[in-house]
Amino acid sequence: MKILFFFLIVLGSILFIFNIMFLGQDDEVDCGCFEWENSNAVIINNSVSVQRMVDENGNNYILYGPDIEYEYIVNDIKYTGKNSLQYKTFNKEKTVVEKYLINYYVNKKIQIHYDKNYPETSYMINDDENKIKFQFYIVSIILCLTGIIGIIFNKKLRK
Repeated sequence: MKILFFFLIVLGSILFIFNIMFLGQDDEVDCGCFEWENSNAVIINNSVSVQRMVDENGNNYILYGPDIEYEYIVNDIKYTGKNSLQYKTFNKEKTVVEKYLINYYVNKKIQIHYDKNYPETSYMINDDENKIKFQFYIVSIILCLTGIIGIIFNKKLRK
């Protein structure tokens, strides 16, 4: 029984570290956006984009992706941004992207990053990734706490 609780602590710790190392690194680091300012924005349009692709064998295929247009205000000036979120959201099935876009409806308030030196340049924050990170943290903490509490009660029961 003690091994099971120890295993839960180790598993929870591994998930926690994995979350910090890998899920904590998103596309913001690649564009330098982590130093940008945050702002609220409102979605003004969403649609499905079509990307015609060619695989390594020369076969043609189509990828569908979400295009989201939003407005935000910086220093009393209104800007419009457009993001095809991240490449991770592209799919060969149009219906998958359409279901994804349900979460990014017109007039929804979202968070963005913008370059304070060039406020017309912005980056949409992907809420889905933040939710996944949070869920990983919760699961890893629960596993660790279960293991620690199990070891404590196991010791008390043996006395």
